[in-house]
Amino acid sequence: MNNQPTPNQKRMSKAKEWMKLFSVAGSGQTIVMAVSFVSGLLVVNLLPKDQYALYTMANTILGTMVILADGGISNGVMALSGRHHHDPQKLGQVINTGLDLRKKFAIASLLIAGPILVFMLTKNGTSVAMSLLILATIIPTFFTSLSGNLLETVAKVKQDILPLQRVKVEANLGRLVLLSLFIFIIPYAYIALLISGIPQMYSNWKIKRNAEKYVDFQEAPQQEYRNSILKVVYRILPGAAYFSISGTINIYLISIFSKDGSTAIADLGALDRLSMVLTIFSGLFVTLIMPRYVRLPDEKGILFNRFLQILVYLFGLSFFIIGFVWLFDKYLLMLLGNNFKGLEFPLLLNIIGNCIGMMAGNVYTLFTNRAWNLHPLFSIPLSAATIVVGVIIFPIGTLTGVLYMNIFISSVNLVVNSSYLIYKIHSKKR
Repeated sequence: MNNQPTPNQKRMSKAKEWMKLFSVAGSGQTIVMAVSFVSGLLVVNLLPKDQYALYTMANTILGTMVILADGGISNGVMALSGRHHHDPQKLGQVINTGLDLRKKFAIASLLIAGPILVFMLTKNGTSVAMSLLILATIIPTFFTSLSGNLLETVAKVKQDILPLQRVKVEANLGRLVLLSLFIFIIPYAYIALLISGIPQMYSNWKIKRNAEKYVDFQEAPQQEYRNSILKVVYRILPGAAYFSISGTINIYLISIFSKDGSTAIADLGALDRLSMVLTIFSGLFVTLIMPRYVRLPDEKGILFNRFLQILVYLFGLSFFIIGFVWLFDKYLLMLLGNNFKGLEFPLLLNIIGNCIGMMAGNVYTLFTNRAWNLHPLFSIPLSAATIVVGVIIFPIGTLTGVLYMNIFISSVNLVVNSSYLIYKIHSKKR
């Protein structure tokens, strides 16, 4: 008697597996997003508008610092982890090699981005002493988030999703509790920034403990893996360094060209808080879809069909989100408080730009985590030309002008990233 499952049974089994993964990851990611969303609204509503502008600038530079410190290390580690995910010793060597490289890159990133933050803050009327204090408060979050990103690689590549989601929920709840306790009493940007790093320390400790069943963390970094990771870094770092600035060009342009920079920065930061809902979908993408795409064989048909399925999903999701915001814009703005009334149209522009940016970023993760990288000599001049064209076309001294430019830049990035991935797929075997 043949006990082999039929094709229909295999498809049903696969569908059930995906439903289970999405229910586990989706519920956890929804809770994480909801708690982060509430934490963000708490900060928006309780900080004075001038303090929230400082908070927004500091978080912008923090994102730049993290990108510079990564420089492609996480992509190299993910690619190697996918090859060695069944071997605890080799997986430990890969992770520890990535952590060792991250320390060196983090120091360089801090030396570059730190002065930029101080300049932006003082340019908008903050004292040098307060600017240095704000810089000091983001350093713990900076270092802990770098380690956390690499440690999460183990859970993602092993698809051990439930413990990872549980830790993220606990860390975000801890952040919400700390914000609730302190920001009522001390409504300053540096307090809100400092609080962000404390739960991340707990998160790193828990994630590492969960990963120990798959990884031998006693293994030493290996030169062989260092060289493999650095090959990826050499291709990604120039572009990452450039895109770390261009990706947050809105904040830089407003702070320099707007007549009332701090108010416009606060408005843009508040609108971005409402766009945080997109993080749940990006989180699901990076946790569930990207690792499975990384593990696909280098066969043209399989890679192309999966990419088309992913692209249809991303477009459908984006249209739904934009339509929802268009219908309920006034109610959404009520969540931000009285300081941000009358921003219905900027909110719509912002969500359109962020949805397109989400799609472009997710496509980017698909090919970079397969160690396919756009050459910086192509990507950087193209992106720079796109920004220059945007600056010429749109009135960058206004909030709506900057948001229009963001839509334009994100659209170009989506087309370029998708075109490159299709090109790489068609260079493979049938």
